[in-house]
This record gives sequence, structure tokens and C-alpha cells, in this order.
Amino acid sequence: MPLANGFLAHEQLNGPEDFFPLDLFFCNNCGLAQIGHVVPPEKLFSDYAYFSSHSIDKLKFYEALAQRIVTQHSLDERSLVIEIGSNDGYLLRYYKARGVPILGIEPSTNVARVAETIHKIPTIKRFFGQNLAVELRQQGWRADVIHAHNVLAHIENLHDFFQSLNLVIRDTGIAVLEVPYVKNLIQNGLYDMIYHEHLYYFSIKALKYLTDAHRFTIESIELTPNQGGSLNLTIRKRTQPDNPKELVLAEEEDLLEVNDFRFYADFDARINQHRRDLRNLIRQVKASGKSIVGYGASAKGTILLNFCGFNPGHLDFVVDNIEYKQGRYIPGVHIPIREPKALRRTQPDYCLVLAWNALDEIVTHETLYRSNGGRFIVPFPEIRIW
Repeated sequence: MPLANGFLAHEQLNGPEDFFPLDLFFCNNCGLAQIGHVVPPEKLFSDYAYFSSHSIDKLKFYEALAQRIVTQHSLDERSLVIEIGSNDGYLLRYYKARGVPILGIEPSTNVARVAETIHKIPTIKRFFGQNLAVELRQQGWRADVIHAHNVLAHIENLHDFFQSLNLVIRDTGIAVLEVPYVKNLIQNGLYDMIYHEHLYYFSIKALKYLTDAHRFTIESIELTPNQGGSLNLTIRKRTQPDNPKELVLAEEEDLLEVNDFRFYADFDARINQHRRDLRNLIRQVKASGKSIVGYGASAKGTILLNFCGFNPGHLDFVVDNIEYKQGRYIPGVHIPIREPKALRRTQPDYCLVLAWNALDEIVTHETLYRSNGGRFIVPFPEIRIW
């Protein structure tokens, strides 16, 4: 597979393009699923195409989260909130608005620049690890709250991450970690969530294995709808056992045998059937003389398009509201990316929703397209026309 966020400029279309193995493995010991090939993080994140603030629904979710944490933990001007993988300031801006001191850590210079210039978020443009953690501790940076949303899956050395976390968090502080939930991914056949940025796919057992190893207590676990189903985990330095009320989801895992390879055994057969079904649907639509475009030049979309073998002969173009992507091309399949106005300007018969996790927001935004007869093809969790 190509890199999911490796969108191409026009002059790159005829040049060499990187492809890397994408195989998924499972550990019977700790319950962790992971890919087998590690792409250097500098290649993935130095110039990044993902801007967290593009989704209004996502911003509302994180604004509410920040407000809840400020209230629950009585944060004020004497507190400190650090976010690892702070992206374009999508979360820290809400703490800043409430007068809480903040610090972002973001290695992608292009998105960090947005956080600094637009939202005035102080940002360290480096990868988080022990070297940086030691420097921060020596300089007196100790956090009451540390956020890491959709970051843990990107970090090759998980033990280094937790050791570094331990250095920067106050003894009374908390860390809020968010990861896509492997149970939902496998149950719903969400193979488009598997790409090179996501090294790991977590169950609660795998997360508990890590927190136990580094003497953190699980204070709460919340299942959220983000990314097709994510776990929001709040942990603190171990002073007491894990909260049994918050580990009900772990009992559900045991009942479903999520941490046994049998849970994964038919995944390949199911996703190959999904590919056949989606390809047949697109062929039928094209054979009837109808036009199709895509919506959302997401990392998930890159994987789906490449796995299914779709190209400009299947989809005329893909629209996306992130200006950085417009004018570029989907890696591997070279389908052009345009601004959302192109959807309303050309009024195609069908729109394949590649960013299906934002379907409600897309439908709300594209009422004119729908009122003129446009229809959405939604690929997950099951294929349907809407």
C-alpha cells in the first residue's frame, strides 16, 4: 500500500512512488494487534496532511471534553495541560479560552504552524520521547493533564512513551489517551482503518498490559463514536487498583474472545467479500451510465480506493474541505482532489463517502446536492445507498 496521507502533487504523478507491506499481526500473549512493517515517523509526519479542526462535530466533542476536565479537576491559571500530538490546536484552544496554561507537542511543522499562528498555541515541534521528557522535567514543565488523542497507535516504542509520560505528569495528574478500538474495527470489517501510521490496534487487555507494566491506574474507560469506535482512557500514577466499574468493557471483550486469535480468523474473508460487493456496485452504477465521485480525501479513503482497485475510470474525482489536499491526487490510484464546490457544480449521480465516520456532518452540509437528486454510497459498516 502507499502511504495513506502521501497525497501527490501533479508533477509527482509520473515519478516513483513508495509502497510498503501492510500486514496485520496478533499477539496471543498481550492481545495487541499490530502491523509488521514500520515506516520511519519522519517520512509519515514531518509534512502532514491531516488537520484535526476540519470537522465541526469533532471540535464540539473536544470542546465538551476540555470543559468537563476543567470542571472536574478544578484547573486554573496555576495548572498546566500538555497535549502530545497537538496538531493544529483543535483541543488546546479550549483550555486557553478558559485561562488554563497549555503546551502543544507536534512534530508536523506545517500543522504546528497553524496552531501557533492562528490559535496562538505554544508548540514544541518535536517527537515526544524520553529525551524531550527529560528536558521538560528539568525545565519545570510538569502537567496536571496530558492529552494524547489518536497518538498512541503511531508510536513504535510504547514502553518509551509510558516512561516519558511518567516523567512529565505530576504525581496527582491524569493522562487522557484515545485510541481506535480493535473490537469495533474487526467486528465491523473496518479495514480502511489499517494503514502505516497506525502501528497498533488496541484492546482493553493490551492497554491494561501497558498501564500495569508502567504502574498506571485506569481511572475510567469510555467508548466514543470517534473513528468508527474509539476508547477514551483516563489514567493516573498508581495509588490504588483500577476502578472495577470502568472495566465492564473488558468483561465484554472476554465474552467475545477479542483477545483470542479466533476473533480475527475470518477477517480476511469478510473484507475480501466487502471488496467484491463494493466493486460490483460501482461497476453496475458505471455500466448504467451514471457518474460517481468520492467525498473525503481521508487516509481511510486512500486504503479503500487502493484495496478495491478504484481509479479515475471509477471515480471522476474526490472532494475534500482541507485546502492543503485540493489540487493533489490520491496516492496509488491518482484520483484528483477538488474542493467541495465541485460536487455541487457537477452534480454527479453518486458520491462514495470515503470519510464515512463524518457522514452526518457531510449530509448536513450537502443538502443542495441531495435535493438535486444526488445519492451517497456509504461503504461502512455495511454497504448502503443513502
